[in-house]
Amino acid sequence: MSQDKTYFREYRRRYRKLHPNHNAMSLRRLRKRRPNYFKERRARYPERYRDALLRHRHGITLVEWNRMFEKQGGCCYICGRHQSECKRVLCVDHDHLTGRIRALLCDHCNRKLGWYERHTDKILEVLYIGKGVSPSTS
Repeated sequence: MSQDKTYFREYRRRYRKLHPNHNAMSLRRLRKRRPNYFKERRARYPERYRDALLRHRHGITLVEWNRMFEKQGGCCYICGRHQSECKRVLCVDHDHLTGRIRALLCDHCNRKLGWYERHTDKILEVLYIGKGVSPSTS
C-alpha cells in the first residue's frame, strides 16, 4: 500500500514539473465558464469555507473555534459584548510573533489591540514625556 502511495506521489511530482501551469490554466478556464462558481460554493458550504479559512490563517479548526466561543460564553474576551451585538463574527486574537492564539475578540477590540501592539513604544514615550523620564530607564 505504501509503495502505491510513493509511486503516485512521485508520478504527481513529475507531472507538476512537466506541466507547471496546468492547475492555473484549469482555474482560469473554470472562472471564465462559471464566474460565480466560488461565490456559489462558499454560499452553499459556509461551514466548510470557514473551517478552511481558520485552518489556513490560524491553524485551528471550526470545532476548536466553537469550543473557545462556548468557553467565553459567546462574548468578546476584552469588552464582554455578546456576538449578537456585533456586526461580524468574533475574531481570533493571536500573538503575531509566536502565532499563539489568545482569545476571541469583537472586531473593535481586535483592531484596537492591534493598534496598541504596533504603537507601544510611541504610547510609552507620550506617557513618560510629562514626567521627564525616558521609557528605557523605567
